Amino acid sequence: MLRVNMDYIVLLRFHSYGLRISSVAAFLYLVVLLPLYWTDGCTGEETGDLKEYCKNITDYDQTTLANVIVDPKAPVDFFGPSVRLYVVVLCSWCFTAYGKCTLFAEWRK
Repeated sequence: MLRVNMDYIVLLRFHSYGLRISSVAAFLYLVVLLPLYWTDGCTGEETGDLKEYCKNITDYDQTTLANVIVDPKAPVDFFGPSVRLYVVVLCSWCFTAYGKCTLFAEWRK
């Protein structure tokens, strides 16, 4: 029979858990959040404070939540002024739920 230390087995399981979590996070970011961040934001038709903000935004900022602009003058519907923020929250809830379920499944083994 193989003789290995219990610490090594726990370390391998921890690494496999981290790989599963990282792959789901990368998928969510690349497929859902990155296009959402990249397509919103400054269009060149801004006025006032928003124009000054858009002038200072960098390429890196276009790939983050900083590029999702909530216009307080936009008509407020059922979801509020920006549905894009709810998509970010929903993705974080999905990721947290997946991580929690995966951790509980790993703990039961």
